[in-house]
Amino acid sequence: MKKNNTVKKITLCAMYAVILFLQEQVLSFIPNVQFSFLIVITLGATVGLKWGTVIVIIHVIADNLLWGSFVPYVVIPMFMGWEVTLLAGYLTRKSKTFIVILFGILASLIYCWMFIPFNVLFLHVKLLPYVLADIPFEIILVISTIFTLLWLYEPLKKLIDSQWKATINDDDDNFDDTTDDTNKEEILS
Repeated sequence: MKKNNTVKKITLCAMYAVILFLQEQVLSFIPNVQFSFLIVITLGATVGLKWGTVIVIIHVIADNLLWGSFVPYVVIPMFMGWEVTLLAGYLTRKSKTFIVILFGILASLIYCWMFIPFNVLFLHVKLLPYVLADIPFEIILVISTIFTLLWLYEPLKKLIDSQWKATINDDDDNFDDTTDDTNKEEILS
């Protein structure tokens, strides 16, 4: 039973990772307009940090392999930025949408800022011009994050929550220790 639930969770994680990856690629022609922050925040609120990290790792690897940017000064800040976003979702999982949006704004800005030290140190980009040039893109990302969270967070959270809880309800951990072996065998068959 537990093995079957793990397979279900892995399957859902793969599906969520594909959705995260594909929507970003489909919208890549519009700078910083995406559903990525909505999806990662919602995953943090529903599947948790462990499984959310699995999805983030898959996404970061796939994204960087596709675009040929699989180098530490891109992969590391991207992973750290998505983990902060995942954490924002996890911390606000029981909060009102307004609080989720505030954390989403903060997470999207932190995601952008994660790249600054790596670009300055490894690519020798000048700090002030980089920060100034990035401001319009940060504004676009924040606006995109606000609207996607405002309009789609609750319905997406309900959808993912129902899918994820369907795997947890079957979990062996839910067995009561007082259940005798006959009942366990009957339940498992």
